[in-house]
Amino acid sequence: MSEQSTRRLLGWIVGALGALSAIKPMRESDLFWHLALGRAVLRAGRRVVPEPMSVAALGDTRAVPEWLWDLACYGLWNHGGALSLTLLLALLGGLITSLGWRVLRGHDPAVSLPPSALTLALALPALVGRVRERPEVVALALLLASLLLLRRWGASPEHRPRTGLALVAVGLLWAQVHGTAPLLAPMVLVSVAPSLLAHLRRRSLDRASLSLLAGVTAACLTGAQGPGALLALRAHSRGDAVAHLADMHRPLWESFDPTAAVMGPAFVALLLLGLGGMLHAGRCWPRRLGWAALGCLLASTAVRGLAPGALLLLPLAASGSTALWTSLHARSGRRATFALAALSLCLLARGAVWFESRQGPIGEIGVPALSQPMGAVPTLRSLPAGSAVFASMDASAALGFALDGRARTLVDSRTPMHFDDLQFAMSRDLQRAVDPSAALQRYGVRAAVVERDSALCAWLDGDARWRPVQLAGAWSVFVREGEAAGGPRITALSPCGPRWLRGQCSPEASAELAAQLTRLPRDEALMVRTSVALACGAPLDPAISPLLSAASATRPLPSWLRPLRARVAVRQGRLDEALEDVTALCAEGRLDALAELAPALQGQGRTADLRAPLAAAAEVMDDATPAGVRADLASVLATLGDVEGARFHATRAAALGSERAAPVLRWVARRHPDARARADADAWARSLSER
Repeated sequence: MSEQSTRRLLGWIVGALGALSAIKPMRESDLFWHLALGRAVLRAGRRVVPEPMSVAALGDTRAVPEWLWDLACYGLWNHGGALSLTLLLALLGGLITSLGWRVLRGHDPAVSLPPSALTLALALPALVGRVRERPEVVALALLLASLLLLRRWGASPEHRPRTGLALVAVGLLWAQVHGTAPLLAPMVLVSVAPSLLAHLRRRSLDRASLSLLAGVTAACLTGAQGPGALLALRAHSRGDAVAHLADMHRPLWESFDPTAAVMGPAFVALLLLGLGGMLHAGRCWPRRLGWAALGCLLASTAVRGLAPGALLLLPLAASGSTALWTSLHARSGRRATFALAALSLCLLARGAVWFESRQGPIGEIGVPALSQPMGAVPTLRSLPAGSAVFASMDASAALGFALDGRARTLVDSRTPMHFDDLQFAMSRDLQRAVDPSAALQRYGVRAAVVERDSALCAWLDGDARWRPVQLAGAWSVFVREGEAAGGPRITALSPCGPRWLRGQCSPEASAELAAQLTRLPRDEALMVRTSVALACGAPLDPAISPLLSAASATRPLPSWLRPLRARVAVRQGRLDEALEDVTALCAEGRLDALAELAPALQGQGRTADLRAPLAAAAEVMDDATPAGVRADLASVLATLGDVEGARFHATRAAALGSERAAPVLRWVARRHPDARARADADAWARSLSER
């Protein structure tokens, strides 16, 4: 096969990989904000619309900055659901990787195939890692298209009029779909700067370059926010959201740790490859170096800037890798080719594993099961029109879109209409407040949909002014006392915490459960029924296992799902799977399913396996570790012969008053090699027995 045919075949393979990477579960709750805004734009027939979902205290008329993306998403969703939107993402994913391959192949005529494959393997996380249901995916495609057009502008002066018009068109489109459109202007400036400087030295004007720069700059400001887009971009990068979203933090050293991250190390590798090749060749490539500097500046602003920053490194990395490859191949010949191919395959494999673990499983289509409390929608619709509803961060967007204005959710400001103002911090303060009643009163909240394991849920359940009316899977629905809508108060079932019953299993609990199940979709009803069956010792529905497997496709695993999955695994005798989940929970300081797992492991003579979850809990909880956990850990360490570890935890458990530490302390008093430690343990054991 000729090299040209090989390049063409690789181009198709790369495009297919990009398309395949987009066929995965939709986990972005921002998607529902975009759908709601697209619906509002369609109804209004303009880019400035009334805020469609937030409560009256927040809502007003504002511009929808990403209106074209929102409109396209809503149109596809409305006519084909998740499948149509996934097909769009697959098309964009294939386009991005194909354009990336063309950028690698096209910015230097001397670029050969082996270094291109290596550079592609390094760049693949940046090319596919951000292919998700957000307008950013279109911005990445337009960034790569701009690099290709700018290359054509510099290489083919006879085509400059058409190339210039194409760049202006890219700017116009970019401004309608994503706030990063102003990035195109400095990209053009970097490209035309050498020509502008050359004309300046000759005391003449480069009218073509100046016209291009002016046209592109004007095009980038044609979005719904107009010139205000620059101020919005500045506020977006410095607003309160930066303090709360890890994706918007400036990169830290751990962002570049190759054992824990992929995007950061790939960025550094591309940069070193380009700079190393340039130094080895003893040349300077001003345009490619300028784009690389722009990429470094972009990556330094936020973690999410690593991907577009890496794409700006591609022209420099392509030329640098070729310069290094030419020298290496001249000395090592075929061995260098095999080594480079093996390295490229290893990088591709690692990238694929990372992608599957973070965004997979590949091939799944749609919103993951149980990821949204859609069973709460009928209850919220029964509220008076326009009622304010507080919903937790991951539920407010989906509920607001489904309610379509009938009830309005208190946004946490991830909607583009309220992103960088005070409300972003306020909504989070409300969830952490010791007494959130003032905030709930301020916004006139009539109902709340909150996670069962949240502090706000516990507060609402303990306040007489609120009544729990519905268990919506991993969420619970509360309405104000005296509100006619919503249904009767739940009394026998518990709306919060790991237990689903307030007391023992009873006919009242069974009656409430039957009433709740009629109000829920099948998946949510099955989850609630399973949770109560676990508490009451009733048989499990066989359908729960495949449902939990489907729901666990959400990455990372939702906090509400892991304890339920662990309990089901314990009941079904799959103790290794349960141990993995319980250990992960304990590492977060959550002891949800430990009480069920411990007897099961002890019954099979696997007491030693409890060391991992108990040690994880003690490490993360530190001084807040319960006495019982320390006593259990001391007992496990004693069975393993760790006398010093057993002494440490048993003594601390005894100091907290746990009589369960006494047997371990007596064991330590017999086994510890130090006489003073033996005497101390014996004294603690006697003090517990004399209480």
